[in-house]
Amino acid sequence: MILKFKAATLYAGVCLPKLPAKAYTMKIEAIRLRTFVISALLAFIGCVAPVQAQTRTVIDTEVGSVYQNPGGAFTYSDYGAFVGDADGTLAPQAINAIYGQAFQLAPGTTYGQPIANFYAALQAYDASQVAAGNPSLFVTATYQGVSLPVYYGPSLLLSSSGVPTAPSSDWQQAINVSDPRFVNFWITQYASQVLTGSQWLELDEGAFNYISYGVINSAGVFVSGVTWNEPYPQTDTAFLDGIASFYNQLQTYNKTAASPIHTITDVGSISQPALFPTVFNGAPGVLIEDIYAWFTNPTATVRNQFYKQSFQLLPWVARKIR
Repeated sequence: MILKFKAATLYAGVCLPKLPAKAYTMKIEAIRLRTFVISALLAFIGCVAPVQAQTRTVIDTEVGSVYQNPGGAFTYSDYGAFVGDADGTLAPQAINAIYGQAFQLAPGTTYGQPIANFYAALQAYDASQVAAGNPSLFVTATYQGVSLPVYYGPSLLLSSSGVPTAPSSDWQQAINVSDPRFVNFWITQYASQVLTGSQWLELDEGAFNYISYGVINSAGVFVSGVTWNEPYPQTDTAFLDGIASFYNQLQTYNKTAASPIHTITDVGSISQPALFPTVFNGAPGVLIEDIYAWFTNPTATVRNQFYKQSFQLLPWVARKIR
């Protein structure tokens, strides 16, 4: 079967920076459908409405990889999409992406030096904005009468008692990503700085659940589900609207930019799967790591998570690029 889709013009031989050491271990995917699509249900990369598009033909033998070298089984030129540090030459039309983040940030280098540098720059910019009387871009919430930073729970490596075990430099702070000040600063001071040529930027940790964020109380215990302060999102739906706004602002920028910022978000769980079309409307692409495929006897929760989310997103992305 031969199918066609739109993809940005990319070039071979791009030298990518090394990715941070993270636990990405599964990753060779056969790709077949009208965007990059799974045949083995291991992962998915979908490219939606990119700028400067051309028509490509994807055949059953085309493969893609997320942080996995071919290892001699085939060559880099066989890849239709490669996320990571390619040690070989990709085909001229292949999509090449590097690791990145946007939705929550930490000051340390665990997630890569460019992100640590951006955090420091954002912190300095934010301080100047607050001094000028503007709201901080770093989200806060009030708990027991005290305004505290809001953190992304999974980055804390919580113990069974809810105490963070990760070093504080790895604690990712929630960002008001819908604020135009942040979107502009992220584009000019981060994305445009780390991308070269026609690379794409993989946005890690796109797990959009308001309940996943929280504060550290006076006893050092993580408390989730605390309502954020104004002007930050006060509900789960408002939070998802904020993510959608980030993508829509990026899409608007790309329409006239000489060097568009193409992103592929690594999608995790989302609190309201029915809002996929709203949240990802402006997103150039998505990537799904189907970790649930590794369960030989998945629970009903795991099974429903995959079918209610991944299987809703894949057909929608495919329809969007027709």
